[in-house]
Amino acid sequence: MTPIDADEATGLLPIFPLAVVLVPGELLPLHIFEERYKALMRASLEASRHFGLSYVDRAEVGIDTAPAIGSIGCEAQISAVVPVGEGRMNLLSVGTGRYVILGYEQTEPFLLARVERFHDAASESPDLPKLAERVRGLFARLATAARALSNEAGEIEPPDLDAGPEMVSFLVAANLAIENDAKQEMLEMTDTLHRLDLLDERLHRMVETFEYRAEMAGRSKTNGHGKKLPELEP
Repeated sequence: MTPIDADEATGLLPIFPLAVVLVPGELLPLHIFEERYKALMRASLEASRHFGLSYVDRAEVGIDTAPAIGSIGCEAQISAVVPVGEGRMNLLSVGTGRYVILGYEQTEPFLLARVERFHDAASESPDLPKLAERVRGLFARLATAARALSNEAGEIEPPDLDAGPEMVSFLVAANLAIENDAKQEMLEMTDTLHRLDLLDERLHRMVETFEYRAEMAGRSKTNGHGKKLPELEP
């Protein structure tokens, strides 16, 4: 297998189809037990430690589910591996960037695709840094409210959002409960402003609800009284 060089826009990448969406900056633990994926991960570990994770909603154990040519996935880097016997392994990976599948070089014993990496389109909008900062602030408020509601508050650490607008958008998306289809849409779009705008809208709704619940939880300890719970839009 010829690994993709980190500085190359195109190259070969082993593809792992899964009914999960991964975005750049997101951590993804995996348990590898199927023979084809054991082979895929061995090849990745012997080369660049990178593989591609493509969202396929119909992906199932024992069924070939090659992602479509032209589909978009997230490249992942293996950061830790724990062998568990008979070639099986638990591993931790992290999303590093996006790719589009140009074609397949092989389908056995695992999928090997020629891919092209890409980033968001450049933007000179004066609204971009302001929107990124607002999303950072909203996420910080959400994390604070979530910690207040959690029984393990001291163990919850929000991600470091000291990054550019594109990466901020993905780090926030990685740490919210977003439906696969909506998350895949965010992965595919190349407009940072649009992605941040979607997150801004979602965060506003979540922050209002979580802060209300945190306030009520605090008042309940002192026999306080609260107001009506705000309704979330669908």
